[in-house]
Amino acid sequence: MTDGGWISRVLVLSNLASWVALVLLAAHVFSAPEHPRFTEIDAERLNILGEEGQPVLVLANRRLMPGPRINGKEYPPRSPNRGAWSPV
Repeated sequence: MTDGGWISRVLVLSNLASWVALVLLAAHVFSAPEHPRFTEIDAERLNILGEEGQPVLVLANRRLMPGPRINGKEYPPRSPNRGAWSPV
């Protein structure tokens, strides 16, 4: 009869430890995420999106620069130097 008491205590303690781990994991997952901070980023194209999910600002090289967008309609690029302030 003493083994039954020992086993039930082990089961209760392991159940309690599992619940504590589950609560701590849920608290960590659902906590507010921090904004990531970067010292350096390597990218060929960077899109800054507006509230509607459309690009507001695009930082890219000439090959990846999109065509102009006016009133939500995207137009084809006119020149190979699009987006360039001065020919290089």
